[in-house]
Amino acid sequence: MVYSPTCQEPIAYGLLDLKIAVPAFEGTEMQDLIDLGSTVDSTDVQNRPFFHDIHTDRNGGHQGPPNEVQYLGHIVNINLELATWNPVAIEHLRKRAVNATQGKVLQSEIGEMMLKEKSIRLLMDTPDPADTRNFWCCLVREPMNIGMGTKWSSYRLSFTAYRPPCYHQKADIIEDTNNGVQNDP
Repeated sequence: MVYSPTCQEPIAYGLLDLKIAVPAFEGTEMQDLIDLGSTVDSTDVQNRPFFHDIHTDRNGGHQGPPNEVQYLGHIVNINLELATWNPVAIEHLRKRAVNATQGKVLQSEIGEMMLKEKSIRLLMDTPDPADTRNFWCCLVREPMNIGMGTKWSSYRLSFTAYRPPCYHQKADIIEDTNNGVQNDP
């Protein structure tokens, strides 16, 4: 279930179609979107703000409650369970995810900048065009799981959406409602 930030009641979407762009951005080149798959009903989008407590002697210093709280930005965590998926898109994700090389980590990969080199653009296409979610700079930071049950399989994965690096046109945007018709970098 995805909650629209502008509506008063939760909206239940039975199916979300997902697309990715790999790489998410590269200079100003256009990037084609490819189908990732369609979700089961357990999609979860969580905005996670970061704060810093500012303590003063007014409230007892560091032992007391903060006198002020400073906002430090936020990220968005996206958890998906795919009922159908595109093996080509999954392979693109595996190449950019934790344990992507199936146990082999090259020395050249240690210390690599992830947002610039390994990020993914994720487009969440809902039945309501006004509630499309386009995340410009995502990483797969959690293990990717495939359930191998007796009836049907599902693919579970999580994305973390960030602001793109400062040199990118969308540097201040974590998400917008671009539905993929325009392929802005």
